[in-house]
Amino acid sequence: MFDWLIGIGIAIVVGLVLGYLLWRLYDRVDDWIDEKQRAVNKLENQFAKAGATWMSDLLEDLVVGDEETVVTKITQLMEAPDTSLFFLDNIALPCAEYAIRETGAKYPERLARLEAAWPREEDA
Repeated sequence: MFDWLIGIGIAIVVGLVLGYLLWRLYDRVDDWIDEKQRAVNKLENQFAKAGATWMSDLLEDLVVGDEETVVTKITQLMEAPDTSLFFLDNIALPCAEYAIRETGAKYPERLARLEAAWPREEDA
């Protein structure tokens, strides 16, 4: 007579178990995404500190999810008349200058090693 209650009870239990499993899965995925966003944010901050604002802005737009701006920035790089020069001006040189400046300020012994390895005019 009350067989239909057993079916409803099983459906409720299955629904609760699946709901719990999905909630746990969502929680894990959310934690994983947060961890990756924090890592990209640290990179973004380092590029900003180095003065590579183009790369910093690109990473910020990636974290925020501004797809249109990301495509625009990548298009700037790909359609630049000289992509090597674009890369050097917007990413490589600011990072290199920052690295030399920070090395000289914080690790002078490493700067001395770098200067020793730098080719000199008399060596040419």
